[in-house]
Amino acid sequence: ATAQLIRLQQAFGQKKMQAFLDACLTWHNAVQLNANPAVVPELEIQEILLEGLLVANHYLSDHGPIPQLCFSKQAAGSDGQSVIIDGDVNMTGQQRLWHFVAAMLIELEQTEYQFKRQQIKISPPDSDPVVLPKPKFACPNGCFFVITNWSPEQLAAFFRVTEFTEHWYKPPPDKRVLRSRRLEEKSLQMQKARATQTPQPGHKNKRVTLLSPTVIATIIRRGDRLKEAVWSSLEHYAKNGQLSDGLCRMLAPVIQQEPPGTVPEIVRTTVTARVGQIDMSSVPAVEIPSSSSASPFVVTSPAAAASAIPVTHATFDIAIQELERFHVLEREELEMLAPWRDRMTYTQLKSVIDKMNLDTVDPETGLAWRIAFESKAREHLDSSLDELLEPLLEGADD
Repeated sequence: ATAQLIRLQQAFGQKKMQAFLDACLTWHNAVQLNANPAVVPELEIQEILLEGLLVANHYLSDHGPIPQLCFSKQAAGSDGQSVIIDGDVNMTGQQRLWHFVAAMLIELEQTEYQFKRQQIKISPPDSDPVVLPKPKFACPNGCFFVITNWSPEQLAAFFRVTEFTEHWYKPPPDKRVLRSRRLEEKSLQMQKARATQTPQPGHKNKRVTLLSPTVIATIIRRGDRLKEAVWSSLEHYAKNGQLSDGLCRMLAPVIQQEPPGTVPEIVRTTVTARVGQIDMSSVPAVEIPSSSSASPFVVTSPAAAASAIPVTHATFDIAIQELERFHVLEREELEMLAPWRDRMTYTQLKSVIDKMNLDTVDPETGLAWRIAFESKAREHLDSSLDELLEPLLEGADD
C-alpha cells in the first residue's frame, strides 16, 4: 500500500529500498510460485524481508503452516551471547528459520510494537515494555539456526511478552504442572479483578493496543487464538458502534467456542444482535402457535426481534478518527467507513484513496470510493475557482 511504501522509503533510502523490493520479488518467485514447501528464500533475503515488514508493521502471507514444536529445542551458544534453535521436525535450518520469521510477525501482529534504530520495542498492555535488537541469523549446516545477537534470556522474554503460541515451542506439561499453572492463572485473575474494583491512588489508565479490522480478520481466518489485544480492540470498536457485519459474522462461531469471561460482554452482545439482524432480515413474519389458551406469539418484524439487544451506533467524528489512525485501508476498514462516505471532505476522501490497498479491495468497492472522491474533487475545484474569481468579478461590477 502507498502509506507503507512511503514509510519504507523514508526508513531505508534508495539503495536499501531497492534491496527490499528485490527480496520481495525473489520471495514471490521462489516461494509463492513454487509448489514445493521445502523451497524457502536465502538467509540474506529472509533478513531484509523481516526488517522491511517490521518497518511497515506488516506480516508474511502464504508462508505455510508452522509445525508443532518447531522451536522446542533451545540452547545457549558457546559464546553466551547467542541462542541455538532446533525442534522436533526434520528440516533444514534455513527452513526452520523461515518458519521462525513468519511466527515472529504473526505474534507481533497482536502486540503493540515499534521498530526504530534496529530495535524492537514491544509494549504489552499489562507489563513493562521489552526492547530487543533486530535479530541477526546464521544457518550452519544442520537442522537448526542461530540468533547471533540474542541470549536465551532475550528469546524467553520475546516468548513471554508476545504470548508466543506455546505448541510451537513448548512441550505440553504433565497433569500436575498443568494443574499448578491453572491455579496460578486463577490467582492472577482474582488479583486483577480486585485491582480493577479498587484502583490505587494515582492509577493511570493502561494504553490499549488497537489492532485494525483487517489484522483481526486475518487472525480469525488463520484460526489463531485471539489474544487480549484482539479482544480489547474489538471492545473499542463495539463501544463505538464500528463492528461491521462481515466481522460480526466471522466472530460469531469464535465467540461460541471461547470460555466464559474471555469475550467482553459488549462484543458478545453486539455480535449476537448484528448476526441476529442479518440472519432474520430475509425471514418473513411468522406466527408460533401456543400450547396454552393464551394468545399466540407473533414475530412482526425481524429487526424488532433483534432490537431487544442494544447496539451502539458510530458517529462521523469517530469514523474520521479511525481513518486517521489506520495506515492502510483494506476491505474491513472500508466497510467500517462506508456509511460516512458521502459526508467526507475532499481531503478525507483523498486520504482514503491514498491509503487504499488495491490488491485486496474488490473492484466494485474501489470504484465506489473513486467516484465519491472525483465528485468531491470537482466540487473542491469549483469552490477554489469561485474564490479566485470572486475579487475579479467584484472589480468588474465596479
